[in-house]
Amino acid sequence: MHREDKKDLLKIVDIMHNLQCLQRKLAKLDK
Repeated sequence: MHREDKKDLLKIVDIMHNLQCLQRKLAKLDK
């Protein structure tokens, strides 16, 4: 794996994690 590919992958994982956190916050607000 190239170093650039790994950086992009980490960026994507980070974004996915942030999206999950946002979804949980929204779910709490909906209740």
